[in-house]
Amino acid sequence: MNKFKLVLWVIILAIIALVIFQNQAFFLGTESLRINPGLAPEYQTPPIPIAAIFLVFFIFGLFLAYIFSVPERFRNRKTIKRLNATNASQKDEIDNLKKEVAYLKSTAVSGTGDGTPLTPADGASDSAADGAKQTSDAPRK
Repeated sequence: MNKFKLVLWVIILAIIALVIFQNQAFFLGTESLRINPGLAPEYQTPPIPIAAIFLVFFIFGLFLAYIFSVPERFRNRKTIKRLNATNASQKDEIDNLKKEVAYLKSTAVSGTGDGTPLTPADGASDSAADGAKQTSDAPRK
């Protein structure tokens, strides 16, 4: 995608350079701008090359585009910070859940959790233990 963008910009700049080169007489010609605000006297600039007028208005357009994009950039930055904080808290929660699963697996292997194996006297019947054994030996789908 980056190579595509580069090629696209090279083509655009080449077209602009071609237009300027083929119309040098126009772009190097001079014009004066006139401003008549109505309340103040009319103002007329000294003759300015047309290329300079194009350049001034181009830079002015870039400046306006930047000004109008600033609020969205701040919103995006705020959203990114919020999403990063959510991501970090979810990673912490995942780590805690993994630790809990590891703990539960270790206590299930040892029996009751205090290191003593589960016996039928603890409330589990032999049939329940056999059933649990059969389900744990069954292949998972």
